[in-house]
Parts: sequence; structure tokens; C-alpha cells
Amino acid sequence: MFSKICSMLLATDGSEACFGAERIALKIAERCGAKLFVLNVVYYNPEHMSIAIEEVETQKSRAREVVERVKREAIERDIDVETKIILSDSIEEGIAKTAEEVQANLIVMGRRGIRGLAKLLIGSATIGVVPIAPCPVLIVPRNADLRGKGFLGATDGSEVSLKAVDFMCELAQRMDLPLYVLAVAKDLTLKEKAEEALEKAREILKRYNLNGEFLLYVGEPSRLILEVAKQRDIDLIVMGNRGLKGISKMIFGSVSEKVLNNTDRGVLIVKN
Repeated sequence: MFSKICSMLLATDGSEACFGAERIALKIAERCGAKLFVLNVVYYNPEHMSIAIEEVETQKSRAREVVERVKREAIERDIDVETKIILSDSIEEGIAKTAEEVQANLIVMGRRGIRGLAKLLIGSATIGVVPIAPCPVLIVPRNADLRGKGFLGATDGSEVSLKAVDFMCELAQRMDLPLYVLAVAKDLTLKEKAEEALEKAREILKRYNLNGEFLLYVGEPSRLILEVAKQRDIDLIVMGNRGLKGISKMIFGSVSEKVLNNTDRGVLIVKN
């Protein structure tokens, strides 16, 4: 069972690509009463420090402007907030290490931004953070928001997908938002397994005294997750990191990759 969401880390570089992450992080922190750490990681190469010192100082100055802007917004909402600026030769490792230091229960970051783009639509640092993060990671497109429409949890009955449902329940309970749970059978022979996955998820919701809508479809998982999220106008898609185990910095598991690249909603990845 997850501990309560009492500490959150927002990683932002202040670019437009991070505006959705900033917006949603502030709303979650406000509704959950969580402390918010606002982080900007300044990239530097220690081997070239002597010739790059002026550039680093410029980046640090801009970083202060970014974190202070978000801090002001947090204070206006009566959120307990703390800013952090760190130097690191690895953006993703800097984010993960800081999350561990502040004992974050959740990392929030933009889908793009934070050191340019990867070959895919997901930013390179975002890809790198997921496998090394000490807690769930919420990846947010620029225009995403929390509008009270609810969360969609995708489950296949695996341990990690049920962890994702559990985390979703705690978050939804604290934010008083509706829940949907989806299981997808790739073909009719797997329909019974999908039904069993929904039953396991139903037991988790009962432990939280929550009601939800349980959905079962047959077909291609990523396509159906995206379609249901759009049809129900879901705020947030919640998934386990099944398919992410052992990934490189540039490759996601097929279902997670397709969902992350093709949705305009936040995607919360809960790890093993």
C-alpha cells in the first residue's frame, strides 16, 4: 500500500511544454495538502566547467526566475512550497536523486521540455526519469489539466497494474474525483483473464470505500485506452510500468509508449 501523498516534486524548466505539469502539480498539492518541491536542474559538464562558467551562471539566474514564479503561485494557494536548483551532468539523475532526497511520493514533469526533444514525442529527460525514479511519475502534456472528470486506470491483473489502481484510488479519494477502471483482452480467449483483473481492481476500490465504473473491451490495448480516455473525457490515465522494465533511455514499452505519445491527457506511471 502506498504512503499518503504528502511530498511532491515538480521538475520544470519554465518552458511552455512544462506549463501543464506546473498547473496539475499545483492542483494536486493544493487538494491533497502535500508539500511541493519545485526543481530546476541546470545542466553542466564538469569537464568543461572552466569555459562554461558564464553560461552556467546565466542558466542559474533563469532557473531562479522559473522556480520563484511557481513558488509565488503555490503561496497564493496556501501550498507548503520549497524551491531547489541543482547542477548536474544528468538531468534525469538529478530529478530522481532529488525526489529520493525529499522523499517525494510523486514526481510531476512535462512530456516535452527539460532539455529538448528525443526522437519520439516524449522528452529525453522524461524517458530517462521513469526507470530510475523512486516513486510514481506523472507525465503531463502542455495543455492538460484536471477538470474534475476523473481518472482512468488500466489494469491487466498484474501486480504493478494493481499498484497503479491502488495509487489512483488514494489520489482520487483525496481529490474527490470519479474513477474508471479498464481491462482490455487482446482477443476473446483472454476475456476471462480481463474479467479477473477487473475483479481484483474492484476489491481495491472497496478497501477505499470508492465506487467506480468498470469497463472491459476486446482489442488492441493502447488504442482502446486512448479511445476510452477521449470518450469519457478523462483527466488522467493511470498505468503500471509493465513493459518498461529494462528499457533504455530512449525506448518505452509498446503500450505505454503509444499512450504517452498519442494522448493529450496526463499519464501517471506507477512502478514495480
